[in-house]
Amino acid sequence: MLFINGGRQSGKTSKLIKMCARNGGYIVCRSKSMCGEIMNMARKMEVSIAFPLTYEEFIERRYFGKGISKFYIDDVDALLGYMTTVPIEAVTFTGSYDDGKAIK
Repeated sequence: MLFINGGRQSGKTSKLIKMCARNGGYIVCRSKSMCGEIMNMARKMEVSIAFPLTYEEFIERRYFGKGISKFYIDDVDALLGYMTTVPIEAVTFTGSYDDGKAIK
């Protein structure tokens, strides 16, 4: 698993789009409107990706799993927040993220 770190408007989603276009899979984002924004970004970048899934579709598994090889989660902190109304104080990660390298 690779972690892409950066502030708002730093190119994190663009990196996900490039990875998804290169390696296949689906981007998961917060809303249908964001799905549309991601598709517009992909068109402007002149790359082809599958239409993204929303957090709701992802959590409820409203996708055909056999046809999906991998996911790219846009704003994982927002996904965790979407899953609960209680603030999350901390998280841990098991294993490494790309041999300890985060993309900035």
